[in-house]
Amino acid sequence: MPRTRTFSEFSAEGILSAMRPDRDYRAGFIAQSLGVSCKDVRRLLDRLVESGQLRMRFDEHSHEHRFLLRAPQSPQIAQSREIGRRLTEVLSNYENEMRERAALCMMVRRGY
Repeated sequence: MPRTRTFSEFSAEGILSAMRPDRDYRAGFIAQSLGVSCKDVRRLLDRLVESGQLRMRFDEHSHEHRFLLRAPQSPQIAQSREIGRRLTEVLSNYENEMRERAALCMMVRRGY
């Protein structure tokens, strides 16, 4: 079982530096790790959500709010893909090649 990450200091920068991107945390877990009250941590987390540094979601299974630090995303670069033209003509001699291949396969199978 991996060790849980402990938070070093009770400040916005300390909490943000200790959180892993794309992982959600409960306010109670952070408060327990810091040894402070959950109410103080919740106020600080709410301020971080208002400033846009964290995202908050409601977990319906456990009926509690969880806080998520989003990973920084690289800017999307528009890539142009060239799509080849659609094949509309009839393949020449395709059926004959398939028949010859099937006949060869059957000939090899009979040999064993």
